[in-house]
This record gives sequence, structure tokens and C-alpha cells, in this order.
Amino acid sequence: MTEVKIFLLAEGWKNSVEVINKLYSLPTTEPVVIDTENEGFSLKSLGVLQVIDRWVADTGRSPDTVKINTPNQIEKTNYEFVAQKKMSHFFLNKFVSKYFCPPRPLVPTEKLFGLFVGKYTRDRNTIARDVVSEYKQNFLMSVMGSQHRPSPWWDPEVYAIGSIDNQLVHNQYNSSEPDTNRSLLQFYNQFEIELVSETFLYGQSFFPTEKTIRPMVGCRPMLINGPVNFLDNLKQLGFRTFDQLWSEDYDRYEFPERWNQIKLVIDQVIEHGYDRNLANEILQYNYKHLQQLMARPHG
Repeated sequence: MTEVKIFLLAEGWKNSVEVINKLYSLPTTEPVVIDTENEGFSLKSLGVLQVIDRWVADTGRSPDTVKINTPNQIEKTNYEFVAQKKMSHFFLNKFVSKYFCPPRPLVPTEKLFGLFVGKYTRDRNTIARDVVSEYKQNFLMSVMGSQHRPSPWWDPEVYAIGSIDNQLVHNQYNSSEPDTNRSLLQFYNQFEIELVSETFLYGQSFFPTEKTIRPMVGCRPMLINGPVNFLDNLKQLGFRTFDQLWSEDYDRYEFPERWNQIKLVIDQVIEHGYDRNLANEILQYNYKHLQQLMARPHG
């Protein structure tokens, strides 16, 4: 069996040429596993699925000889997924327990919203610039600094927002540095609702990361810029979302229209407020549900 790994760079497929050459060099009877390196992107949106389909058709190999190892297993393909030992998201990773802190009640604060940007992407840059131009007085904002400009989407206007905890992008990947996501929790008493921008936004994908978990343990409501049906998939896991507080119709849309719909919610909350008592009820439920999920045996 041959394992073929897919590597990403920023928002693109880094090693597409190498993968294509490798696939076409293999005997048609050789079993192949396409490995996404634990990244939960949509194979179709990145162009990987189209390459696999074309390769299978060109070589006449049986689809049964191809398997896909990915934590995102909601996407429709002609190929079998490799059984995952853990569910397709961060909720069951034991390291998440280090984020837990005593649940904090939601109370009125100076800033209604919080936005924390890690790695730069085209879409996060769009959101950050819009927030600065349209909602700055309503947002607590932070953008992790970068000494090395690790992304082609590095943007000086976004960088100028500044880092609230003086953390750098590369600190996320350096075990000797402070945990950047945990450090942000100290600022959760300064805002009420977090605007989350997840890692993968396009196609059939469900891959919640620490970006979604952090406001759960920090007991803050969320507006989530993610792929279509992200909130519905959270509900399938037993979590409650915030459709009793504001419209979550935005979950039917993909970026950039999703962001336009989220801005309508932001406008509504700024103008009319929301039910903090009901929000606290939902937040306490999700906090306990996350703990219960993590406590279950998984194998």
C-alpha cells in the first residue's frame, strides 16, 4: 500500500504537482491511501478530489483501491474513508482540557464583540478590515504578530491592529512558547460575543478547531465564519447554538455572502441587544456538554 500525503500552503494545495506525478507512476493494482495530514479541508474545494477522479478514470483503476485518510468525513466521494480513531475535530483531543477554566457568567462589557486573528488568510483579512472600518468601537480586536510574515496573505493594514497578548504567529507551533489560545482567555471579561473565523470555509467540511472550542470554555456566544452547515453539524454533536438569540440563517451561506449575513446579525445586536440570561443558559449547557464529550472513552 502506498500513502500519498497532501500538504497545504496558506489556502492552497502546496504539493499538487508531486502528488499527480506520484499517482500516475503507481501500478493500477497498488492500493493507495490519500492522507490529508489531519487537516479537515474539503477535497473538492481544494481540487484534490477532481485530481483523484481524473487519475482513476485515466488509469482504469478500481475506486476500491483508493482510500482517503481525513478527519473531514462528511464529504461525498467515490472512495472509502480510513476509519478514524478519533472524531473529526478537536473536541476529543485531550490537550483541550488545558483550556478549561471556571465558567464565567456573561455580563455587559464595554465591547460587545471580540475578534482574534491568528494566521492571516484572504478571508480573515477581509473581515478584520471591515470590522476596523465599520465596527471598531464595538470590537475588542487582536491580531497575532509575525516576525517572518509566514503567509502570502500578510497584510500591513491588518498587522497594524496589534496583538493584545504580544504573541507571534509562530508561537502557535513552538512548544517552548506560551500557549497563544489559552492566553487569550484572560481577555474574555472584556467582550461578550466572539466572532470566530474557522480554518476551512469552503465546500463540504466540518473541522472545528481550538478557535471554536475557546469561546465554549470561555463561556462566550459565537458568530462563526465557517463552511455551510457548520452550526448544524455542531448541533448534531449535541451542542446548542444561538438561534434563539439572533438569526443563524448565515449558516446556509459560504464566504463571502456568509460574512455579509453575519454583519446583519452584528448590526441587529448593536441596535437591539440580545437576551443575556438565555445566552448564559446556552453557554453553561455547552460548557458541560464539552466536558462530557471529552470524558467519554474513544478508540
